Formats: sequence, C-alpha cells, structure tokens
Amino acid sequence: MLTGLSPSHSARKFRQTTGVSLARFVNRRRLQAAIRQFATTDGLLATLAQELGFSSPSHFTRLFSRLTGMRPGRYRRQLRPTVD
Repeated sequence: MLTGLSPSHSARKFRQTTGVSLARFVNRRRLQAAIRQFATTDGLLATLAQELGFSSPSHFTRLFSRLTGMRPGRYRRQLRPTVD
C-alpha cells in the first residue's frame, strides 16, 4: 500500500481516471508487448504467454483474439510471411 489507498480503492480510482479497469489495462499492455515480440522472435506462443505473465496459453489466445480479431499464430504469419 504505497499510495495509502486500499487495493480496491486504487482500482476504482484507476478506472474512474482512465475509463478501463486496471486488469484490462495491464492485459492490453501485455498484448502490445506480444505484438512487438512477434516482429522479432519465432518463439513458441506458450513460452511468450508465460513470459508476459498470462495465466495460460489459452487465456493469452483468447485475449489476443478479442483485441486483434485473429488468433496469435495467424497474426504472426501475416506479420512475417514466409519466403519460399
């Protein structure tokens, strides 16, 4: 409690200020980091999800799909098409 506010009060203030919940804000930042990493790495999606702090690969996939409208693997393939 660095701010002197309870966690629930802090979360409420954050939502009032930003218009989004703290959890949604954090998840969006994690997903943005995933998108940046897609451009430079070929690592497993499960590993990436774990490194970014998602509770499971399926949770990562579900949130990623909601944000972008497509699954992470498809997004990555469109971002970095293979050269034959």
